Amino acid sequence: MICDICGKQVAYIRKVTEAYGKGKDILLIKDIPIVICPNCGENYFAADLPEVN
Repeated sequence: MICDICGKQVAYIRKVTEAYGKGKDILLIKDIPIVICPNCGENYFAADLPEVN
């Protein structure tokens, strides 16, 4: 996959879990696809990512 930031074809997609809030008011969102680029170190969300298993 090509990184949108640096343009190198080394980026990959991984699923992550994000937590918002704290205590009883916490919201967990699981299996969010995120792009990770080992070349430039950026991690970012994108709306048009392919399906990841």
